[in-house]
Amino acid sequence: MQTSPDEWLARKGCIKATTGNSSGINLQLNSIEECLHSLYERTLREENYITAEYLKERYMQQSRPMPTLTELYQSVCEYKEELQGRTLSKATVRAFKDSYKSFVHFLQVRDRADCMPTEVDKTLLEDYRLFMLRDLGNKESSVGNRLRHLHQVIRKALQERYVREDPFELIDIETPTYERNALTADDLQKLLAYRPHRSTDNHCRLIFLLGCFTGLAFSDLKKLRMDDVYTFGDGRRYISLCRTKTQNRSIVPLLPVAEKILAIVSHGRREGLFFREFPSNSNFNRTIQEI
Repeated sequence: MQTSPDEWLARKGCIKATTGNSSGINLQLNSIEECLHSLYERTLREENYITAEYLKERYMQQSRPMPTLTELYQSVCEYKEELQGRTLSKATVRAFKDSYKSFVHFLQVRDRADCMPTEVDKTLLEDYRLFMLRDLGNKESSVGNRLRHLHQVIRKALQERYVREDPFELIDIETPTYERNALTADDLQKLLAYRPHRSTDNHCRLIFLLGCFTGLAFSDLKKLRMDDVYTFGDGRRYISLCRTKTQNRSIVPLLPVAEKILAIVSHGRREGLFFREFPSNSNFNRTIQEI
């Protein structure tokens, strides 16, 4: 909309009717005035807070749709990728993208894929923390890092005026250490004797027991191959492999229970992976908890 000072009627907030395009411009001005009045009342009613500057910000935001939380997270990821090799390392960018995938997975599981920045509150953040610890099996340090990455996204939402308050002020990002109940010898005996009805549950049970009797991590068992098992001259058998996390080679003597489990899962095969099908972390943890 354009007009000259001579055509503008300041007291009435419109332009002179004698101007050729006055009707269309005045209609637009009336529409803006009605929109501002409605926005003023709604903002005051919902937030009990209003200033001229804040009303202006709210009005300007109406012309650009608010992105979903995952869209905002994605935009921050893309910005991080632009900084790779300059101020950010490849590992840092990869960790941020992994955090993005973790949070998207959480929202999908909770059926909140279209979650908006304004919907993030203490309850959602604590639910996400518990999801990472319990369902994904993440360590406390990983949970803390992923919450910090999400906090960067919320700070972006604050900068863009999508939200007015930081929900992270209501929580501690550092995850407290939770006590994990260790299995007793009696618990292990019960688990050895237990036979689940579903083959998939029994598969998870055998993986868990093999980890107990070898000390190998979930990621090590996933890549365990038949040629990782060796036999000494005296007949004793052991596993020799590079650990996934440290890349250090470990030699693990095979106990009778572990030997029996390997014989079961190999199904008579002589080469390849012991576990050709391996559950995801979340499915594995959920199944073991149910057992």
